[in-house]
Amino acid sequence: MPSASEIHATFSRNLRQLVAERGVRVASLCRAIGVNRTQFNRYLSGQTNPRPEVLHRICSYFGVDGRIILEPLDQIREADAVAEKSSMQRLNQFLVNDPTFLVRRNPPPSGIHTYWQTSSSRSGWANSYTVRIFEMSGATVLRGFSDKGLDGTETGTTKLVDRHEIRSLMVELADGLIAYTFLANGDRASFSFFNHPLLATRPVYPGVTMFGRPVSPQVGRIQRCALEILPQDRRLLECLRQRGGKPVADLAPHLQDLLISEVC
Repeated sequence: MPSASEIHATFSRNLRQLVAERGVRVASLCRAIGVNRTQFNRYLSGQTNPRPEVLHRICSYFGVDGRIILEPLDQIREADAVAEKSSMQRLNQFLVNDPTFLVRRNPPPSGIHTYWQTSSSRSGWANSYTVRIFEMSGATVLRGFSDKGLDGTETGTTKLVDRHEIRSLMVELADGLIAYTFLANGDRASFSFFNHPLLATRPVYPGVTMFGRPVSPQVGRIQRCALEILPQDRRLLECLRQRGGKPVADLAPHLQDLLISEVC
């Protein structure tokens, strides 16, 4: 069993690592968790450990658990990664009897790209989302935010707080991609299928999206969409400067062709 001094030292190292990773000033951190600066310095130096209620606030702030008292942070993360990977493999095995089902084998590449979708409430309008594709626990996920001009709103009136956040799990199939997408608050979900790009020089995944919501004469449930792969170099900034919803007729010809076609 570790001694009290060893426990203090372990927590001290973990806390210093968490503070460094977060890049936050200690004074700001203390205000956020409601701890006296002098007392927090004692935690950092290994002189003492916090009371349970203070430890809970520290763990909540950094998104960790009480194991930081006893175990090195790197060991905790390694154990969690192994457990998470094992859980993902069991899920894959259950779904299709393949423990690597959600592992991406082909593009789309990781990075920042643009997702286009015809508006369900304004005819002839295309909404755009700036998205990031990345790996998480052996699966491909997407996170993005709606750009200005959502559903035809004036481009200068869309505030940052009004932007819609989306998150997706992407699954690779033999003839395309499937994305299960959710609004970040969980109020709405959609199912999208993307064909593989036809032109390697202009990599765009054309697709169709179906929303999980009741039938309504005001808004459509099925819309055209496209995942446009952007260059991940200096040209990316120029692409992002031009982002924003706009009439489909104002899009580049290769995007127009994909978004104006009827949904079969």
